Amino acid sequence: MDTSNTSLIIPTYNSRDLLIESIASIRRQVDEDVEVIVVDNGSKDGTDAYCRKEQLTLITLPWSSSLAAAGNAGLRLASGDNILLMMPGVLVSRRWLKEMLHSLYKWRDAGVVRPAHIEAIKQTPVIASVPREKQVHQACMLFRRELLGHVGYLQKSPVYEDNVFDDYADRADQVGYRNMTTGKVTLNHARHTEPLPHIRSE
Repeated sequence: MDTSNTSLIIPTYNSRDLLIESIASIRRQVDEDVEVIVVDNGSKDGTDAYCRKEQLTLITLPWSSSLAAAGNAGLRLASGDNILLMMPGVLVSRRWLKEMLHSLYKWRDAGVVRPAHIEAIKQTPVIASVPREKQVHQACMLFRRELLGHVGYLQKSPVYEDNVFDDYADRADQVGYRNMTTGKVTLNHARHTEPLPHIRSE
């Protein structure tokens, strides 16, 4: 499965070290070049300098942007037919993206594909009480660009900011798409990462 027509969007806020690990992991495990777009919500930890050094596409938003707003900024710039949204701190396994793309194109009614397996987690008290399934479902999600025409863009969750991915999958399900789980990722939360601000809704 060709991965080169995939745009990978990473919203981030003061998570440079986790972002560095994620980018290194992607470059090790993905054979073809993929479009990587980092959406930075006004970080003050050198995220912008790192992205420029690594020649990553960078979008800088005001500090008040929500996760949904950051993701949508990346979606508007992305050029790929396949869209993958990922949080910083995710490390991926070999063939991870190919497995997810295989599931996406195996079924005509496939909507959102998310990883089904966590290989290892370095937990902190911040996430220790969150079920592993919940953690991995908020790690990343993949869908075809055409889904935007049926489901729309990301919306801020009415309950929790971190449920943006769940909300999008639920909306895809409501209009008749099948949500899938496949592939392996490693969530690396050895260090605390600041959440995106929860101020502005979409």
